Amino acid sequence: MDTAFIKTAITNQYHAALDMLQHTIEKCHDDLWLDTNYTNPTWHICYHTLFFYRLYLYQHLDDHTPWEYHRKGAQDMERREGRKPVEPYSKKDILQFLEHCRKMTDSSVSNMDLGHPESGFHWYKVSKLEHQIVNIRHLQHHVAQLQDRLRNNQNEGINWVRSRGQVKK
Repeated sequence: MDTAFIKTAITNQYHAALDMLQHTIEKCHDDLWLDTNYTNPTWHICYHTLFFYRLYLYQHLDDHTPWEYHRKGAQDMERREGRKPVEPYSKKDILQFLEHCRKMTDSSVSNMDLGHPESGFHWYKVSKLEHQIVNIRHLQHHVAQLQDRLRNNQNEGINWVRSRGQVKK
């Protein structure tokens, strides 16, 4: 199969999932954004999702540099004994991070060696192609989690995005 065809499909699905995440963030009320009744507040899930999405756009872990506004530990979902809580990111901050991720998507996937037999991350023992599929699944897993939260707390949903720019009404 043509690698360019696969890269286009992956890129389109990344953009569709990012669109769905953006719509979810934009609809989220401020009280739900910061709600600490959840193990991980909404802002935290959004940051975690985007942190790992961006990380896995790199060919190899050694190529990664953190986003310029990264706060140490903000990507971790587990609460650890003795760890100081991370200051929440605002919706504006997260939307800025999302836009940063969106802008690097096309070139990252275009330059990626999807045929490489290793993911480039020691904790994923899969090929680079499968690693990108895992990245899409991770992104969409958290989008679904956040959409469910939005539906249950605000009785709002968001539209399904089929592919880049194709919103189902």
